[in-house]
Amino acid sequence: MDIKQLMFLKAATGSEPETEEATATGNPATFTTDIRKPLQALEVTFTPAQTGSGDPAPDNVRNISGKSSIKVSVSDGESTPTDYTTSLGDTYYGGKLNVLTGVLTVEWILMSAAWGTFKTGSPDETTGFYGGTLTFPSAVKQCTSPSVYGTDVLCNVTNTIYWNGASKTPEHFYIYNSKAYVYGNFDDSQVIQLAVKLAEPVTVQLTGQQVMDLLGANSIAADTNGTVTLTYLKIKSE
Repeated sequence: MDIKQLMFLKAATGSEPETEEATATGNPATFTTDIRKPLQALEVTFTPAQTGSGDPAPDNVRNISGKSSIKVSVSDGESTPTDYTTSLGDTYYGGKLNVLTGVLTVEWILMSAAWGTFKTGSPDETTGFYGGTLTFPSAVKQCTSPSVYGTDVLCNVTNTIYWNGASKTPEHFYIYNSKAYVYGNFDDSQVIQLAVKLAEPVTVQLTGQQVMDLLGANSIAADTNGTVTLTYLKIKSE
């Protein structure tokens, strides 16, 4: 139903047409609506991001970055997009933002420490490499097997390869019982970063945005590496 038909229907019946909800997802998320109504739901996800490419190593440091604000842009594909920016009040490394209510669900945290502050005092007798133990809060997701571990950890200077006492290799680590066991020969000033997933997400209340969808074609994008998921209204199908 186009805008002329809608205006005729409203004039003839003296009331608004019956509406229904529909959903769209992507980044951007695209959809078409035949009415002008506020969005019913709008959620944006993001995860820790690393610079560069290839395996992280002392000579290929892949720093981890987070988000201190999230911007969503609404466009009809023709006019200049309208931007809605939510300040997060701090830097967060992964989670999801309900743009309309302002509820931020934090799912990842970052631990950062110089190698010299947590390495052991003497090298391994067999290999000569140093070990170190970086302790995380108890709320961190415990990764007790390679299959779980591989999807829940990012590190900027060590390869994400599981190892145990029988197969230690340089610049590797594993996580068990909220501790990261790092093994390698780094300069003491080298900063080790680990982004780990929380066992139980925490929420932060921010200021919500009243984002308006446009009549007709819509494209809603976010400046994150995640997806936009939304619910919008349209005239109910007969």
